[in-house]
Amino acid sequence: MSFLSALKHVFAYQNKYSKAAIKDDRIIASDSYGITESIEAGWRFTPADELSKSTASVQGPYEMHSPPIPPARPSVEEFNNPIPLTDADIKEVSKTTYFFGIDSITSHHRVLYDTNGIIFKNVSIGNCSFIELSADVVANENCSVEFYIIDGSKEIPILPVSYDKIINEKLFFNMNPRFNVNAKKDIEIKKNGQIIQRTIDGMEDLNFQDGLYTISYTPINAYRCFPESKLISIKVIQRLYDDTAEPSYVKNLLVRKYGGGVPWIE
Repeated sequence: MSFLSALKHVFAYQNKYSKAAIKDDRIIASDSYGITESIEAGWRFTPADELSKSTASVQGPYEMHSPPIPPARPSVEEFNNPIPLTDADIKEVSKTTYFFGIDSITSHHRVLYDTNGIIFKNVSIGNCSFIELSADVVANENCSVEFYIIDGSKEIPILPVSYDKIINEKLFFNMNPRFNVNAKKDIEIKKNGQIIQRTIDGMEDLNFQDGLYTISYTPINAYRCFPESKLISIKVIQRLYDDTAEPSYVKNLLVRKYGGGVPWIE
């Protein structure tokens, strides 16, 4: 009888020289060459030979091959009296031996979902009062797309002007949503894709260890960024919540500059 199990090990990474931890929610890309992570100043690449990792948890799924049918071993044994007097004193007994074991195991598991991102080339904006973004986003219910303006050492969330609502933004422990929430508009907080509440009250009491939590809401002051630098860049993050979901895509991404002259679009 043989059992085959496929285990998924989840690792925690850090730079083995600087001992700096690499946070899972900041990882943009990971491959055999190393890890690229988002930081306040932009992004940072750590080569694979400078990484150390430790097992954070072990997750399924578990596959159990069907064990063979328990064998039945019939045997016939003769038990004799020490000194049989006649044939009638000989007793013949039939005995069957059974072997018992586990014939099936079912294990539930959570899938680790993909997070991908890109930081675009720097854009020179010169002197201006504020900037806005314009973009066409094609997404579904099983993913979300986040936009940020990188202004020097700051990373500022922003929403393209053509959208009035945030859809399925991922919630993290001890962190507020990216924007202030308009409590007068519709709010949906979901756990593993199912709506569990329609208000932000008590959100800090959610158990973020037992599932995937997302929020859909109307943001306040989400469209304008007031940069301090004359050089900015744009970061876009895509989060997939289902390993079978179609990925989203962004097209016609434009930066609009206002003030300091005629409005300008790149």
